[in-house]
Amino acid sequence: ALGQKINGNRYQDATGPLFDSTTYVLTGDGCLMEGISSEASSFAGHLNLDNLVLIYDSNDICLDGPTSECFTEDTAKRYESYGWNVVTVNGHDFDALDNALNPETRLKGKPLLIIAKTMIGFGSPNREGTSESHGKPLGDDEGNQTKEALGIALEPKFIVPPEVSIFFNKKINDDKAKEDSWNERFGNWLNTDNNKNTYELNTNTRNHTSVLNSLQSLEIKPNLATRASSQAAIQFLSEHIPSILGGSADLSCSDSTYIKSSSFVTKDDFSQRNVKYGVREFAMAAIATGLVIEGSFRPFIGTFLTFSDYMKNGVRLAALMKLPVIYQFTHDSIFLGEDGPTHQPVEHLASLRSIPNLNVIRPSDSTEVKGAWAAALQTEHPTAFILSRQSAPDLENSSMEGVSKGAYIIKKESKDSIDLCILATGTEVKLALDVAKNLEAEGSSVRVVSFPCWELFKDQEKAYQDETLGKAQQYAVIEAQSRFGWHEFIGKDGLCFTIDSFGASAPESALRKEFKYNIEDITNTIKKSIPLIA
Repeated sequence: ALGQKINGNRYQDATGPLFDSTTYVLTGDGCLMEGISSEASSFAGHLNLDNLVLIYDSNDICLDGPTSECFTEDTAKRYESYGWNVVTVNGHDFDALDNALNPETRLKGKPLLIIAKTMIGFGSPNREGTSESHGKPLGDDEGNQTKEALGIALEPKFIVPPEVSIFFNKKINDDKAKEDSWNERFGNWLNTDNNKNTYELNTNTRNHTSVLNSLQSLEIKPNLATRASSQAAIQFLSEHIPSILGGSADLSCSDSTYIKSSSFVTKDDFSQRNVKYGVREFAMAAIATGLVIEGSFRPFIGTFLTFSDYMKNGVRLAALMKLPVIYQFTHDSIFLGEDGPTHQPVEHLASLRSIPNLNVIRPSDSTEVKGAWAAALQTEHPTAFILSRQSAPDLENSSMEGVSKGAYIIKKESKDSIDLCILATGTEVKLALDVAKNLEAEGSSVRVVSFPCWELFKDQEKAYQDETLGKAQQYAVIEAQSRFGWHEFIGKDGLCFTIDSFGASAPESALRKEFKYNIEDITNTIKKSIPLIA
Protein backbone atom coordinates (compact mmCIF):
# COMPACT_ATOMS: atom_id res chain seq x y z
CA ALA A 1 0.00 0.00 0.00
CA LEU A 2 2.85 2.39 0.83
CA GLY A 3 4.66 1.54 -2.42
CA GLN A 4 1.52 2.19 -4.46
CA LYS A 5 1.05 5.57 -2.78
CA ILE A 6 4.64 6.56 -3.56
CA ASN A 7 4.40 5.39 -7.17
CA GLY A 8 0.97 6.95 -7.56
CA ASN A 9 2.57 10.26 -6.67
CA ARG A 10 5.53 9.75 -9.00
CA TYR A 11 3.72 8.58 -12.12
CA GLN A 12 0.57 10.32 -13.31
CA ASP A 13 -1.14 11.15 -16.58
CA ALA A 14 -3.90 13.65 -17.31
CA THR A 15 -6.52 11.44 -15.65
CA GLY A 16 -4.63 10.87 -12.40
CA PRO A 17 -2.20 8.38 -10.78
CA LEU A 18 -1.13 5.45 -12.95
CA PHE A 19 -0.62 3.29 -9.87
CA ASP A 20 -3.58 3.23 -7.52
CA SER A 21 -4.11 -0.43 -6.62
CA THR A 22 -5.73 -1.43 -3.34
CA THR A 23 -3.98 -3.88 -1.04
CA TYR A 24 -6.32 -6.42 0.60
CA VAL A 25 -5.28 -8.28 3.74
CA LEU A 26 -7.19 -11.20 5.26
CA THR A 27 -6.64 -11.61 8.99
CA GLY A 28 -8.05 -13.50 11.96
CA ASP A 29 -8.34 -13.17 15.73
CA GLY A 30 -4.84 -14.51 16.37
CA CYS A 31 -3.30 -12.15 13.82
CA LEU A 32 -4.72 -9.13 15.60
CA MET A 33 -3.29 -10.30 18.90
CA GLU A 34 0.23 -10.15 17.41
CA GLY A 35 2.16 -6.99 18.22
CA ILE A 36 3.01 -6.37 14.59
CA SER A 37 -0.69 -5.79 13.87
CA SER A 38 -0.62 -2.79 16.20
CA GLU A 39 2.62 -1.45 14.73
CA ALA A 40 1.56 -1.77 11.09
CA SER A 41 -2.02 -0.62 11.64
CA SER A 42 -0.96 2.44 13.61
CA PHE A 43 1.51 3.33 10.86
CA ALA A 44 -1.13 2.89 8.13
CA GLY A 45 -3.55 5.11 10.01
CA HIS A 46 -0.87 7.74 10.51
CA LEU A 47 -0.27 7.94 6.75
CA ASN A 48 -3.97 7.71 5.84
CA LEU A 49 -3.35 4.73 3.58
CA ASP A 50 -6.84 4.54 2.10
CA ASN A 51 -5.65 1.97 -0.43
CA LEU A 52 -5.39 -0.62 2.35
CA VAL A 53 -8.33 -2.88 3.26
CA LEU A 54 -8.10 -5.29 6.20
CA ILE A 55 -10.77 -8.01 6.28
CA TYR A 56 -10.97 -9.43 9.80
CA ASP A 57 -12.54 -12.89 10.02
CA SER A 58 -13.86 -12.44 13.54
CA ASN A 59 -15.10 -15.85 14.67
CA ASP A 60 -14.15 -15.50 18.35
CA ILE A 61 -12.09 -18.71 18.25
CA CYS A 62 -8.34 -19.21 18.32
CA LEU A 63 -6.32 -22.42 18.27
CA ASP A 64 -6.41 -22.91 22.04
CA GLY A 65 -10.10 -22.15 22.59
CA PRO A 66 -12.53 -19.23 22.60
CA THR A 67 -11.07 -15.72 22.46
CA SER A 68 -13.04 -14.86 25.61
CA GLU A 69 -10.19 -16.58 27.46
CA CYS A 70 -7.47 -14.30 26.10
CA PHE A 71 -8.67 -11.53 23.75
CA THR A 72 -11.53 -9.29 24.86
CA GLU A 73 -10.54 -5.85 23.59
CA ASP A 74 -12.87 -3.68 21.51
CA THR A 75 -11.11 -4.07 18.17
CA ALA A 76 -13.36 -1.60 16.40
CA LYS A 77 -12.52 1.19 18.85
CA ARG A 78 -8.87 0.25 18.70
CA TYR A 79 -8.80 0.71 14.93
CA GLU A 80 -10.89 3.86 15.06
CA SER A 81 -8.26 5.29 17.41
CA TYR A 82 -5.60 4.46 14.78
CA GLY A 83 -7.55 6.59 12.29
CA TRP A 84 -9.20 3.76 10.36
CA ASN A 85 -12.72 3.54 9.00
CA VAL A 86 -14.39 0.50 10.61
CA VAL A 87 -17.36 -1.44 9.23
CA THR A 88 -18.90 -4.52 10.87
CA VAL A 89 -20.83 -7.02 8.72
CA ASN A 90 -22.14 -10.57 8.76
CA GLY A 91 -19.23 -12.44 7.20
CA HIS A 92 -21.59 -15.04 5.71
CA ASP A 93 -23.58 -12.36 3.88
CA PHE A 94 -21.86 -11.90 0.52
CA ASP A 95 -23.96 -8.88 -0.40
CA ALA A 96 -22.99 -7.12 2.84
CA LEU A 97 -19.31 -7.89 2.21
CA ASP A 98 -19.58 -6.71 -1.39
CA ASN A 99 -21.15 -3.46 -0.29
CA ALA A 100 -18.45 -2.87 2.35
CA LEU A 101 -15.74 -3.50 -0.26
CA ASN A 102 -17.28 -1.24 -2.91
CA PRO A 103 -14.67 1.41 -3.84
CA GLU A 104 -17.44 3.85 -4.76
CA THR A 105 -18.88 3.89 -1.24
CA ARG A 106 -15.59 3.55 0.64
CA LEU A 107 -14.59 6.48 2.87
CA LYS A 108 -11.61 8.31 1.35
CA GLY A 109 -8.59 9.30 3.38
CA LYS A 110 -8.60 6.34 5.77
CA PRO A 111 -7.63 2.67 5.64
CA LEU A 112 -10.61 0.33 6.00
CA LEU A 113 -11.19 -2.44 8.53
CA ILE A 114 -14.07 -4.79 7.73
CA ILE A 115 -14.97 -6.84 10.79
CA ALA A 116 -16.66 -9.89 9.28
CA LYS A 117 -18.45 -11.77 12.06
CA THR A 118 -18.41 -15.48 11.17
CA MET A 119 -18.96 -18.90 12.68
CA ILE A 120 -15.89 -21.10 12.45
CA GLY A 121 -16.67 -24.53 11.01
CA PHE A 122 -19.91 -23.15 9.60
CA GLY A 123 -22.43 -25.97 8.97
CA SER A 124 -20.49 -28.66 10.82
CA PRO A 125 -22.94 -30.26 13.32
CA ASN A 126 -20.23 -31.14 15.86
CA ARG A 127 -17.41 -28.69 15.13
CA GLU A 128 -19.16 -25.38 14.40
CA GLY A 129 -18.09 -22.63 16.79
CA THR A 130 -15.32 -24.66 18.42
CA SER A 131 -11.52 -24.61 18.31
CA GLU A 132 -11.70 -28.17 16.95
CA SER A 133 -12.39 -26.54 13.58
CA HIS A 134 -9.28 -24.40 13.75
CA GLY A 135 -6.62 -26.82 12.67
CA LYS A 136 -8.15 -30.25 12.40
CA PRO A 137 -9.69 -31.70 9.19
CA LEU A 138 -13.38 -32.64 9.38
CA GLY A 139 -12.84 -36.17 8.09
CA ASP A 140 -15.28 -38.15 5.93
CA ASP A 141 -18.02 -38.64 8.51
CA GLU A 142 -18.20 -35.05 9.77
CA GLY A 143 -17.65 -33.79 6.25
CA ASN A 144 -20.69 -35.70 5.00
CA GLN A 145 -22.81 -34.45 7.90
CA THR A 146 -21.72 -30.90 7.10
CA LYS A 147 -22.68 -31.34 3.44
CA GLU A 148 -26.10 -32.58 4.46
CA ALA A 149 -26.58 -29.65 6.83
CA LEU A 150 -25.71 -27.22 4.06
CA GLY A 151 -27.70 -28.97 1.37
CA ILE A 152 -24.69 -30.11 -0.65
CA ALA A 153 -24.75 -33.46 -2.48
CA LEU A 154 -22.51 -36.12 -0.94
CA GLU A 155 -21.15 -37.11 -4.34
CA PRO A 156 -18.93 -36.18 -6.02
CA LYS A 157 -16.63 -35.69 -3.06
CA PHE A 158 -15.34 -32.37 -4.38
CA ILE A 159 -17.60 -30.15 -6.43
CA VAL A 160 -17.49 -26.63 -7.82
CA PRO A 161 -21.06 -25.42 -8.49
CA PRO A 162 -21.60 -24.28 -12.09
CA GLU A 163 -22.60 -20.76 -10.98
CA VAL A 164 -19.19 -20.37 -9.34
CA SER A 165 -17.39 -21.31 -12.56
CA ILE A 166 -19.63 -18.97 -14.55
CA PHE A 167 -18.96 -16.11 -12.13
CA PHE A 168 -15.19 -16.47 -12.19
CA ASN A 169 -14.94 -17.04 -15.93
CA LYS A 170 -16.82 -13.77 -16.41
CA LYS A 171 -14.61 -12.06 -13.84
CA ILE A 172 -11.45 -13.23 -15.61
CA ASN A 173 -12.70 -11.70 -18.85
CA ASP A 174 -13.75 -8.47 -17.14
CA ASP A 175 -10.43 -8.17 -15.34
CA LYS A 176 -8.50 -8.87 -18.55
CA ALA A 177 -10.37 -6.04 -20.23
CA LYS A 178 -9.44 -3.73 -17.36
CA GLU A 179 -5.82 -4.84 -17.57
CA ASP A 180 -5.72 -4.29 -21.33
CA SER A 181 -7.17 -0.81 -20.85
CA TRP A 182 -4.58 0.03 -18.19
CA ASN A 183 -1.73 -1.35 -20.30
CA GLU A 184 -2.82 0.86 -23.18
CA ARG A 185 -3.00 3.88 -20.88
CA PHE A 186 0.41 3.08 -19.37
CA GLY A 187 1.94 2.53 -22.80
CA ASN A 188 0.65 5.89 -24.00
CA TRP A 189 2.18 7.55 -20.95
CA LEU A 190 5.53 5.80 -21.46
CA ASN A 191 5.71 7.07 -25.03
CA THR A 192 5.08 10.67 -23.99
CA ASP A 193 7.99 13.06 -23.41
CA ASN A 194 10.86 11.26 -21.65
CA ASN A 195 8.65 9.13 -19.42
CA LYS A 196 10.04 5.76 -20.50
CA ASN A 197 13.63 6.63 -19.65
CA THR A 198 12.56 8.22 -16.36
CA TYR A 199 10.44 5.25 -15.36
CA GLU A 200 13.12 2.69 -16.23
CA LEU A 201 15.76 4.67 -14.32
CA ASN A 202 13.55 5.17 -11.27
CA THR A 203 12.47 1.53 -11.03
CA ASN A 204 15.88 -0.03 -11.72
CA THR A 205 16.55 -2.02 -8.55
CA ARG A 206 19.30 -4.35 -9.78
CA ASN A 207 21.70 -3.14 -12.50
CA HIS A 208 23.98 -0.52 -10.94
CA THR A 209 27.40 -1.41 -12.36
CA SER A 210 28.41 2.10 -13.42
CA VAL A 211 27.28 3.62 -10.12
CA LEU A 212 29.17 1.04 -8.09
CA ASN A 213 32.29 1.66 -10.16
CA SER A 214 31.99 5.35 -9.29
CA LEU A 215 31.45 4.46 -5.62
CA GLN A 216 35.05 3.24 -5.45
CA SER A 217 36.33 6.78 -5.95
CA LEU A 218 33.88 8.41 -3.52
CA GLU A 219 35.84 10.51 -1.05
CA ILE A 220 34.74 10.08 2.56
CA LYS A 221 36.15 12.09 5.45
CA PRO A 222 38.91 10.11 7.17
CA ASN A 223 38.57 8.06 10.33
CA LEU A 224 34.79 8.23 10.66
CA ALA A 225 32.61 5.82 12.58
CA THR A 226 31.43 3.24 10.09
CA ARG A 227 27.82 4.46 10.55
CA ALA A 228 29.00 7.90 9.35
CA SER A 229 30.88 6.39 6.41
CA SER A 230 27.71 4.54 5.45
CA GLN A 231 25.74 7.78 5.64
CA ALA A 232 28.17 9.32 3.14
CA ALA A 233 27.68 6.32 0.86
CA ILE A 234 23.91 6.65 1.20
CA GLN A 235 24.00 10.26 0.02
CA PHE A 236 26.01 9.29 -3.06
CA LEU A 237 23.99 6.19 -3.91
CA SER A 238 20.58 7.80 -3.41
CA GLU A 239 21.59 10.56 -5.82
CA HIS A 240 22.37 8.04 -8.57
CA ILE A 241 19.87 5.24 -7.80
CA PRO A 242 16.33 6.66 -7.58
CA SER A 243 14.85 3.32 -6.47
CA ILE A 244 16.64 3.58 -3.13
CA LEU A 245 14.23 4.39 -0.31
CA GLY A 246 15.46 5.01 3.22
CA GLY A 247 13.84 4.58 6.60
CA SER A 248 14.48 4.21 10.30
CA ALA A 249 12.70 3.27 13.52
CA ASP A 250 12.87 6.70 15.17
CA LEU A 251 16.66 6.76 14.95
CA SER A 252 17.63 8.34 11.63
CA CYS A 253 19.46 11.09 13.52
CA SER A 254 21.60 8.44 15.23
CA ASP A 255 21.78 5.39 12.94
CA SER A 256 22.79 7.69 10.05
CA THR A 257 20.17 6.50 7.54
CA TYR A 258 18.64 9.83 6.52
CA ILE A 259 18.82 10.85 2.85
CA LYS A 260 19.68 14.52 3.21
CA SER A 261 18.53 15.60 -0.24
CA SER A 262 14.96 14.61 0.61
CA SER A 263 12.40 15.16 3.34
CA PHE A 264 10.24 12.38 4.78
CA VAL A 265 7.00 10.79 3.63
CA THR A 266 3.81 12.23 5.14
CA LYS A 267 0.09 11.67 4.56
CA ASP A 268 0.16 14.76 2.36
CA ASP A 269 3.44 14.11 0.56
CA PHE A 270 4.47 10.70 -0.78
CA SER A 271 7.17 12.16 -3.04
CA GLN A 272 9.91 11.98 -0.41
CA ARG A 273 12.49 9.23 0.08
CA ASN A 274 12.77 8.90 3.85
CA VAL A 275 10.19 6.93 5.82
CA LYS A 276 9.83 7.64 9.52
CA TYR A 277 8.57 4.31 10.81
CA GLY A 278 8.54 5.40 14.44
CA VAL A 279 9.42 2.89 17.14
CA ARG A 280 7.90 0.05 15.12
CA GLU A 281 10.87 -2.17 14.26
CA PHE A 282 8.92 -5.32 13.40
CA ALA A 283 6.47 -3.51 11.13
CA MET A 284 9.37 -1.62 9.54
CA ALA A 285 11.06 -4.90 8.59
CA ALA A 286 7.83 -6.32 7.17
CA ILE A 287 7.02 -3.14 5.23
CA ALA A 288 10.52 -3.05 3.72
CA THR A 289 9.99 -6.63 2.55
CA GLY A 290 6.72 -5.58 0.96
CA LEU A 291 8.40 -2.68 -0.80
CA VAL A 292 10.86 -5.08 -2.44
CA ILE A 293 7.99 -7.34 -3.52
CA GLU A 294 6.23 -4.31 -5.05
CA GLY A 295 9.15 -4.23 -7.48
CA SER A 296 10.03 -0.55 -7.78
CA PHE A 297 12.14 0.00 -4.69
CA ARG A 298 15.45 -0.94 -3.09
CA PRO A 299 14.72 -0.11 0.56
CA PHE A 300 17.18 0.17 3.40
CA ILE A 301 16.10 0.51 7.02
CA GLY A 302 17.94 1.21 10.21
CA THR A 303 18.02 0.87 13.98
CA PHE A 304 20.49 -0.06 16.71
CA LEU A 305 21.91 -3.59 16.51
CA THR A 306 20.49 -4.53 19.90
CA PHE A 307 16.98 -3.74 18.59
CA SER A 308 17.36 -6.16 15.70
CA ASP A 309 15.71 -8.70 18.01
CA TYR A 310 12.44 -6.79 17.70
CA MET A 311 12.42 -7.33 13.93
CA LYS A 312 13.99 -10.79 13.74
CA ASN A 313 11.00 -12.55 12.15
CA GLY A 314 10.75 -9.81 9.51
CA VAL A 315 14.44 -10.26 8.66
CA ARG A 316 14.00 -14.02 8.62
CA LEU A 317 11.07 -13.82 6.20
CA ALA A 318 13.05 -11.61 3.80
CA ALA A 319 15.88 -14.15 3.94
CA LEU A 320 13.49 -17.04 3.37
CA MET A 321 12.04 -15.25 0.32
CA LYS A 322 15.49 -14.09 -0.86
CA LEU A 323 14.45 -10.44 -1.01
CA PRO A 324 17.34 -7.94 -1.00
CA VAL A 325 16.33 -5.65 1.85
CA ILE A 326 19.28 -3.77 3.37
CA TYR A 327 19.44 -3.37 7.17
CA GLN A 328 21.71 -0.77 8.75
CA PHE A 329 22.34 -1.86 12.34
CA THR A 330 24.50 0.58 14.27
CA HIS A 331 25.99 0.85 17.78
CA ASP A 332 27.55 -2.55 17.23
CA SER A 333 29.28 -3.45 20.50
CA ILE A 334 29.52 -2.74 24.21
CA PHE A 335 31.95 0.06 23.31
CA LEU A 336 29.09 2.35 22.36
CA GLY A 337 29.46 3.45 25.98
CA GLU A 338 27.17 4.94 28.57
CA ASP A 339 23.83 3.67 27.20
CA GLY A 340 24.64 0.51 29.08
CA PRO A 341 23.84 -3.21 28.71
CA THR A 342 20.27 -2.71 27.45
CA HIS A 343 21.68 -1.02 24.36
CA GLN A 344 24.97 -2.92 24.09
CA PRO A 345 24.71 -5.92 21.74
CA VAL A 346 26.54 -9.12 22.61
CA GLU A 347 24.73 -12.13 21.13
CA HIS A 348 23.08 -10.27 18.25
CA LEU A 349 25.76 -10.75 15.61
CA ALA A 350 25.78 -14.51 16.14
CA SER A 351 21.99 -14.52 16.00
CA LEU A 352 21.89 -12.72 12.65
CA ARG A 353 24.65 -14.92 11.23
CA SER A 354 22.52 -17.97 12.04
CA ILE A 355 19.80 -16.90 9.56
CA PRO A 356 20.17 -18.67 6.18
CA ASN A 357 20.42 -16.45 3.07
CA LEU A 358 21.29 -13.33 5.10
CA ASN A 359 24.64 -11.69 4.37
CA VAL A 360 25.95 -10.06 7.55
CA ILE A 361 28.75 -7.55 6.90
CA ARG A 362 30.74 -5.80 9.63
CA PRO A 363 33.14 -3.41 7.85
CA SER A 364 36.32 -2.08 9.45
CA ASP A 365 36.61 1.36 7.81
CA SER A 366 35.21 3.60 5.07
CA THR A 367 36.65 1.48 2.25
CA GLU A 368 35.03 -1.66 3.58
CA VAL A 369 31.76 0.26 4.08
CA LYS A 370 31.77 1.08 0.38
CA GLY A 371 32.50 -2.56 -0.31
CA ALA A 372 29.56 -3.56 1.88
CA TRP A 373 27.18 -1.35 -0.10
CA ALA A 374 28.56 -2.67 -3.39
CA ALA A 375 28.02 -6.25 -2.22
CA ALA A 376 24.50 -5.52 -0.95
CA LEU A 377 23.41 -3.89 -4.20
CA GLN A 378 24.63 -6.83 -6.28
CA THR A 379 22.99 -9.69 -4.38
CA GLU A 380 19.51 -11.16 -4.44
CA HIS A 381 19.76 -11.83 -0.71
CA PRO A 382 19.07 -9.46 2.18
CA THR A 383 22.10 -7.83 3.77
CA ALA A 384 22.72 -6.60 7.31
CA PHE A 385 25.38 -3.94 7.88
CA ILE A 386 26.86 -3.97 11.40
CA LEU A 387 28.26 -0.50 12.03
CA SER A 388 30.06 1.32 14.80
CA ARG A 389 29.23 4.37 16.84
CA GLN A 390 32.89 4.97 17.70
CA SER A 391 35.43 6.20 15.14
CA ALA A 392 37.13 3.70 12.84
CA PRO A 393 40.55 4.73 11.52
CA ASP A 394 41.07 4.20 7.81
CA LEU A 395 43.33 1.22 7.30
CA GLU A 396 46.16 0.62 4.89
CA ASN A 397 45.37 -2.26 2.54
CA SER A 398 41.62 -2.34 3.29
CA SER A 399 39.78 -3.42 0.17
CA MET A 400 36.33 -3.19 -1.43
CA GLU A 401 37.14 -6.30 -3.46
CA GLY A 402 38.14 -8.07 -0.26
CA VAL A 403 34.69 -7.41 1.18
CA SER A 404 33.10 -9.05 -1.87
CA LYS A 405 35.02 -12.22 -0.96
CA GLY A 406 34.01 -12.10 2.70
CA ALA A 407 37.55 -12.16 4.07
CA TYR A 408 41.02 -11.22 2.87
CA ILE A 409 44.58 -10.80 4.09
CA ILE A 410 44.99 -7.21 5.26
CA LYS A 411 48.46 -7.83 6.71
CA LYS A 412 50.82 -10.54 5.57
CA GLU A 413 53.11 -12.45 7.87
CA SER A 414 56.75 -11.37 8.04
CA LYS A 415 58.30 -14.81 7.48
CA ASP A 416 57.66 -17.87 5.34
CA SER A 417 55.80 -19.53 8.19
CA ILE A 418 52.87 -18.12 10.17
CA ASP A 419 53.13 -18.21 13.95
CA LEU A 420 49.72 -16.62 14.49
CA CYS A 421 46.80 -15.76 12.22
CA ILE A 422 44.37 -13.22 13.71
CA LEU A 423 40.85 -12.93 12.30
CA ALA A 424 38.97 -9.72 13.06
CA THR A 425 35.96 -7.69 12.00
CA GLY A 426 34.78 -4.10 12.26
CA THR A 427 36.67 -1.74 14.54
CA GLU A 428 38.61 -4.69 15.95
CA VAL A 429 40.60 -5.01 12.72
CA LYS A 430 42.63 -1.96 13.77
CA LEU A 431 43.10 -3.54 17.19
CA ALA A 432 44.26 -6.77 15.56
CA LEU A 433 46.77 -4.88 13.42
CA ASP A 434 48.17 -3.12 16.47
CA VAL A 435 48.47 -6.41 18.38
CA ALA A 436 50.22 -7.95 15.37
CA LYS A 437 52.64 -5.02 15.24
CA ASN A 438 53.58 -5.58 18.89
CA LEU A 439 54.11 -9.29 18.36
CA GLU A 440 56.09 -8.73 15.17
CA ALA A 441 58.36 -6.36 17.08
CA GLU A 442 59.28 -9.28 19.33
CA GLY A 443 60.05 -11.57 16.39
CA SER A 444 56.77 -13.33 15.72
CA SER A 445 55.32 -13.83 12.26
CA VAL A 446 51.68 -12.72 12.31
CA ARG A 447 49.01 -12.62 9.61
CA VAL A 448 45.85 -10.53 10.03
CA VAL A 449 42.71 -11.37 8.10
CA SER A 450 39.90 -8.85 7.85
CA PHE A 451 36.75 -10.96 7.97
CA PRO A 452 33.73 -8.71 7.31
CA CYS A 453 31.30 -11.39 6.06
CA TRP A 454 31.20 -15.10 6.89
CA GLU A 455 28.54 -15.82 4.28
CA LEU A 456 30.45 -14.29 1.35
CA PHE A 457 33.63 -16.06 2.46
CA LYS A 458 31.84 -19.41 2.50
CA ASP A 459 30.73 -18.74 -1.07
CA GLN A 460 34.35 -18.64 -2.26
CA GLU A 461 36.27 -21.55 -3.72
CA LYS A 462 38.02 -23.73 -1.13
CA ALA A 463 41.36 -22.79 -2.64
CA TYR A 464 40.75 -19.11 -1.82
CA GLN A 465 39.56 -19.98 1.69
CA ASP A 466 42.68 -22.07 2.35
CA GLU A 467 44.95 -19.40 0.88
CA THR A 468 43.38 -16.70 3.04
CA LEU A 469 43.47 -18.57 6.34
CA GLY A 470 46.86 -20.16 5.63
CA LYS A 471 48.55 -22.77 7.80
CA ALA A 472 49.32 -20.98 11.03
CA GLN A 473 50.68 -22.53 14.21
CA GLN A 474 47.85 -20.81 16.09
CA TYR A 475 44.65 -18.92 15.27
CA ALA A 476 42.84 -16.19 17.16
CA VAL A 477 39.79 -14.02 16.67
CA ILE A 478 39.24 -10.48 17.91
CA GLU A 479 35.59 -9.38 17.74
CA ALA A 480 33.61 -7.45 20.36
CA GLN A 481 30.67 -9.84 20.21
CA SER A 482 29.91 -13.40 21.29
CA ARG A 483 32.44 -16.01 20.20
CA PHE A 484 29.60 -18.27 19.04
CA GLY A 485 30.46 -19.77 15.65
CA TRP A 486 34.05 -18.59 15.32
CA HIS A 487 35.62 -21.99 16.06
CA GLU A 488 34.58 -23.07 12.56
CA PHE A 489 37.40 -20.86 11.32
CA ILE A 490 39.94 -20.83 14.17
CA GLY A 491 39.63 -24.45 15.31
CA LYS A 492 38.65 -25.78 18.72
CA ASP A 493 41.94 -24.57 20.24
CA GLY A 494 41.78 -21.10 18.75
CA LEU A 495 41.99 -18.08 21.03
CA CYS A 496 38.86 -15.92 21.36
CA PHE A 497 39.11 -12.28 22.31
CA THR A 498 35.39 -11.75 22.30
CA ILE A 499 32.67 -10.36 24.56
CA ASP A 500 30.71 -13.18 26.15
CA SER A 501 29.02 -11.35 29.00
CA PHE A 502 26.79 -8.31 29.19
CA GLY A 503 28.44 -4.92 29.11
CA ALA A 504 28.27 -2.01 31.54
CA SER A 505 27.36 1.66 31.57
CA ALA A 506 30.67 3.49 31.26
CA PRO A 507 32.78 5.43 28.75
CA GLU A 508 34.52 3.40 26.06
CA SER A 509 37.96 3.81 27.68
CA ALA A 510 36.70 2.48 31.02
CA LEU A 511 35.00 -0.45 29.32
CA ARG A 512 38.17 -1.41 27.46
CA LYS A 513 40.09 -1.38 30.72
CA GLU A 514 37.42 -3.37 32.59
CA PHE A 515 37.11 -6.01 29.86
CA LYS A 516 40.88 -6.06 29.15
CA TYR A 517 40.09 -5.23 25.53
CA ASN A 518 43.16 -3.24 24.52
CA ILE A 519 46.45 -3.76 22.73
CA GLU A 520 48.52 -4.45 25.83
CA ASP A 521 46.19 -6.94 27.51
CA ILE A 522 45.47 -8.90 24.33
CA THR A 523 49.16 -8.99 23.40
CA ASN A 524 50.12 -10.29 26.86
CA THR A 525 47.37 -12.92 26.84
CA ILE A 526 48.56 -14.20 23.45
CA LYS A 527 52.16 -14.38 24.65
CA LYS A 528 51.13 -16.34 27.76
CA SER A 529 48.90 -18.69 25.78
CA ILE A 530 51.29 -19.50 22.96
CA PRO A 531 54.75 -20.66 24.07
CA LEU A 532 56.16 -20.22 20.57
CA ILE A 533 55.35 -16.51 20.67
CA ALA A 534 56.24 -16.00 24.34
